[in-house]
Amino acid sequence: MPSGIRDGWNFCVAAATFTVYPQTELVWKAGYTDIVKAFMLDGKKCAAICRLDGDSMKKVFPKFTKEELRLLREKKLTDVKEMELYVKLKKVYGKRIPQAMEALEGLCAHYWDRGEVLATARKANVEPHRLYRYLSKIVEAGKAKKKPQVWETYITNAFSHWKDYIDAAAVIGFDLSREEVSLPKKLGQRHDVAVKLHREILAERQAEAMAHVWENNEKRYGYTDGEFVIVNPRSSIEIIDEGAAQCHCVAGYADRHAKGVLAIVFIRRVGEEDKALITVEMREDKCMQARKKHNRNPDEHEQEFIDKWLIEVHERFHPTKKKNKRKEKTAVAVGVTA
Repeated sequence: MPSGIRDGWNFCVAAATFTVYPQTELVWKAGYTDIVKAFMLDGKKCAAICRLDGDSMKKVFPKFTKEELRLLREKKLTDVKEMELYVKLKKVYGKRIPQAMEALEGLCAHYWDRGEVLATARKANVEPHRLYRYLSKIVEAGKAKKKPQVWETYITNAFSHWKDYIDAAAVIGFDLSREEVSLPKKLGQRHDVAVKLHREILAERQAEAMAHVWENNEKRYGYTDGEFVIVNPRSSIEIIDEGAAQCHCVAGYADRHAKGVLAIVFIRRVGEEDKALITVEMREDKCMQARKKHNRNPDEHEQEFIDKWLIEVHERFHPTKKKNKRKEKTAVAVGVTA
């Protein structure tokens, strides 16, 4: 059994897997370690990708050719999620899949999730390689300007700006089947117009809902340590303004925030509550992401505040655990006194 499995894994589960499925070691040595680990955690999740009871690599990965497996291994796209995405891409793009994969790699650039990029491209009826060429031209033209906007100089920021536009355009009802709409010549201008209209529509739709959401989120997430403070947005417009100030796509989350699917909160310095600092996406007591301007991560000091705040949030979502701990302490104290 490989040392990577022996270290840190349940030995019985690993031993059983390698014994019952002899091809497991072949798959592991071929570089698909993530697949083997995922199979041991939950074999059902891997069923659409691999069959470890096969007697050859072709039968283990029936949906992939030998060349495709080599390509995925070279690009380190060997976990279940990435391989499932590849299968979906192949169904949609067929022989054009190499172009789609190359475009996705350029658009993601170690930040954007491939699934999210693909979903936005499909919403806009644009193939990934066309989108990549379109944004590359914008970045090339932006770098040639004396004073370009930040979103014009980096491909990931350009995608964020375009995604913000597409999300707003979809809500407004723009015809995204037309290329001049989905890939506008003047993205900056079209973005600003769409975002403004989006703001007006959201404000009208969500005024009453946001009042209830704000009150609920104040109870769940309100917190300060004297230096930093959590600010809960009172309207969708505040979320859209946050996206504009931070140069990221949080505006696209405004509708889901108003519906209670997730919560967007802002971290500010005390006394500077109107100045954007960190934007956070929460799903109940779990922090999905925390981003500063241009999608930068919080620094070490800011992260310390986030960690303290999340402990408090977790206790609010799970009050019974906190009460049980108090009862245990009381019981021990009584026992000692007795």
